[in-house]
Amino acid sequence: QLGDTPPDIDDPKELVKLFNAMQTCVTNKWITAGHDKSDGGLITTLLEMCFASDIGCEIDISFINKPDINRFLFNEESGVVIEVPDETLSDVERLLFGLDYHNLGKTTNDNKCTIRYYLESIFDNKVKKRKCLMI
Repeated sequence: QLGDTPPDIDDPKELVKLFNAMQTCVTNKWITAGHDKSDGGLITTLLEMCFASDIGCEIDISFINKPDINRFLFNEESGVVIEVPDETLSDVERLLFGLDYHNLGKTTNDNKCTIRYYLESIFDNKVKKRKCLMI
């Protein structure tokens, strides 16, 4: 557990704007993947997206203050991570104008998830598909 404050919605109007923006992105086929970060935080979201798509990612979180890295990676505030092809990036960024968003990095084909803070690699692991069993 990090902190004592549960996730909440600071501005419901922002959530509505985000929802509507995601609907527009899906309708126009501007994104190739998306995942909410409200259950497990950013790091869980990134790994789940890699597992599901059999891809990797290179992420740079240098815009975060160093003492806040764990809070940033594990907070479960509402939000989404989307994968955007280069050819639709300007459309998506125009749509997201006014929302607090960050270009985190890119997906890769090397089945490896790397998260960097400036030049320091703070997470660097292979992501391989495995069999899933439910008992």
